[in-house]
Amino acid sequence: MKKVFALLIIFCTISSAWSQSTKKIDSLLIELNRVKVDSTKVQLLNELALETYSIDLKTSANYSKKAYSFAQKANYTQGKVAALNHLGRIYVYQTQFDSAILSIKKAIAVSKKHNLNNELITSHIRLAVVYMMTSYHEKSSQELFIALKYAEKQNNLPRQQSIYNNLSALYIKIENIELATKYINLALNLSIKLKNKQGEALAYGNLAVIENLKKNYHNSLEYQKKALSITNELNLHEESANTYVNISDNYFKLKKYQRSIDNSLVALDYFKKVGSTLQLSVIYVDMGKAYFMLKNYNAAYENLNNALQYSAKKNDKGALVSAYLYLSKLDSTKGDYKNALLNYQKHKTMSDSVLFSSKEKVISEIESKYELQKKENENTLLKEREKTSKTRIRNQHIINIFLIAILIVFLLSTVLIITGNFKIKRINNLLIDKNTEIEIKNSKLEEQNEEIELQKSNLENQNNELVEQKKLITSSIKYALKIQMAVLPDKFQMDYLFNDYFIFFKPFQIVSGDFYWLKKVNHHIILAVGDCTGHGVPGAFLSMLGISSLSEVVNKYQSINAADILNRLRNAIKKALKQNNPEMQAEDGMDIALCVLDTQNLTLQYAGAHRPLYLVVENNRYQQLDVFKESSAYQLTTNDTHTLIEIKPDKQPIGVFFKETSFTNHQLQLQKGESIYLFSDGFTDQFNENEVDKFSSKRFKELLLSIQENKMRTQKKILKQTFETWKANAAQTDDVLVAGLKL
Repeated sequence: MKKVFALLIIFCTISSAWSQSTKKIDSLLIELNRVKVDSTKVQLLNELALETYSIDLKTSANYSKKAYSFAQKANYTQGKVAALNHLGRIYVYQTQFDSAILSIKKAIAVSKKHNLNNELITSHIRLAVVYMMTSYHEKSSQELFIALKYAEKQNNLPRQQSIYNNLSALYIKIENIELATKYINLALNLSIKLKNKQGEALAYGNLAVIENLKKNYHNSLEYQKKALSITNELNLHEESANTYVNISDNYFKLKKYQRSIDNSLVALDYFKKVGSTLQLSVIYVDMGKAYFMLKNYNAAYENLNNALQYSAKKNDKGALVSAYLYLSKLDSTKGDYKNALLNYQKHKTMSDSVLFSSKEKVISEIESKYELQKKENENTLLKEREKTSKTRIRNQHIINIFLIAILIVFLLSTVLIITGNFKIKRINNLLIDKNTEIEIKNSKLEEQNEEIELQKSNLENQNNELVEQKKLITSSIKYALKIQMAVLPDKFQMDYLFNDYFIFFKPFQIVSGDFYWLKKVNHHIILAVGDCTGHGVPGAFLSMLGISSLSEVVNKYQSINAADILNRLRNAIKKALKQNNPEMQAEDGMDIALCVLDTQNLTLQYAGAHRPLYLVVENNRYQQLDVFKESSAYQLTTNDTHTLIEIKPDKQPIGVFFKETSFTNHQLQLQKGESIYLFSDGFTDQFNENEVDKFSSKRFKELLLSIQENKMRTQKKILKQTFETWKANAAQTDDVLVAGLKL
């Protein structure tokens, strides 16, 4: 919804009110054949381009090109700019964005040269639209504020209203709701003040988008209907078609699928008629999804394949992601699991953008040691060279002094020659010894330099080997991550079973020792959260074993008793790990919290191995459940509005244990609006930045109580932000997994 409306509403803000009257077009053609003046011909051709724009884009483009050619010959600047601006608009709707930018920039250059400020406003707005549609949001913002500067300078209120609409659409596209609301209210107030019905319709359209982003779909639909009423009244067919696209999307979200299809068909008929491919992939995807929900699989298949065709032409990855997902669902429904898997893999390839990345500690340490050694060696070498240089200078100074002394002695008296020669020999011997000593030191320095170079070479080779090893290991682990993520419940399955839930999953390393598992047996939903011994690759192996064992136990025995499932799971894990002796030390295994939700009777079973279950209820409900006060199996935490009931687990793992007992099966009667949380110990055991305090179960309970007024999706964001703030720059200590659902 936000993609379609946030882009297309922009075009409404810069489009003129156009009449598609055949009589008017015929009249313009007659006038064109009659006139002789080139500038008048340019004006008529530009009018024809505008009138045919909503009927045939190719014809409209031909009129603009002729207008530009005549304007060049006649040196008619305003006609030339109008033709370039309109050509840019047509190129956008034909998804020829490079041509659109080139045409509009030409218009800007001509307008600046001749001080055509009103034309500059139009050009900058249209260039902003192109940048917005190609996701150059900063450039788009710059162009719009340039246009606003010109409009304010001229006190041109209609153009200011148009720019406010575009700014709102831009901020909708990047989901800055605050700024989007600010500018659309400015636009709406100006439209009402100017009695601009078209601008008013556009403002209602953007308000509909904002309500849609807030998931207020009924409010959004009301705004869209207001906008549609005005565009139909004004015969603004293009704007009406865009509105029908977004009304269709809203009806889909409100689960009114036939109404969604009816509105999509109206929009499809228009865009096919004018030859615009910009919206076709989105419309076909919306229709395919709606037909799928109505179980009209042939129609769904036809529309989704049409969506693939148009999405590939304009590289619309968003439409491709949705089309492949629903094609996978269609193939699965028909029993064609091979194509279902193929289309799902294409969906995943399109939707996955970034894999987890991390630096290995050992590489960092080696690099640090290498840099430190390198600096130390360089410092040593510099000191030795400095020392050698000082010695040479000092020796040279001594030689000079003695030579002068010898000369003085020779001039003073020949008597002193013998004594002087003796002294010279003595000094020369000292110098020879000194020079010999210097040469020995130089030789040692050269040997040290060679040794340093050799060590440097060895370190570089070791570093290169470690880098290659790291790449191989990281590549293997990333592939293991894909396998691990494939066996976890996918979002489609979770969305199908739960209306309001979240999964906060943050592995310590690339792969995780924590896992979650989901299974529906008739009207019972089994949900489990496991925490395996260790983390990283060893923990991931155990998590895969836990997932496969859970699936085997439930599928084989069809049990819906929580304690019975854990008892059988323990036996399966012990058998798989060959843990035959109860006296042996339990090194491998897992902690787990498992619940069975009866969706018909709204009852809950829970059994746990070292991992509790939290149930959050309103205080007026808690006052009727005195059993929680009396039993040691429960612990209560309360604030002003809600009570958190901790259902304690059995203090034994899933694995070998010296004193094994059957797991306890807790049964509770639930009510709508109550919240359930299953989690590993990664969140509560996380140290803060000083690595002194853990987050603790007490803080975790208080946090959950404080966020009960929020939807589960918002609760997840709060949990994530709280975790990152607490951890700050400290290292993550363990895998983190929290699952929450609201009845």
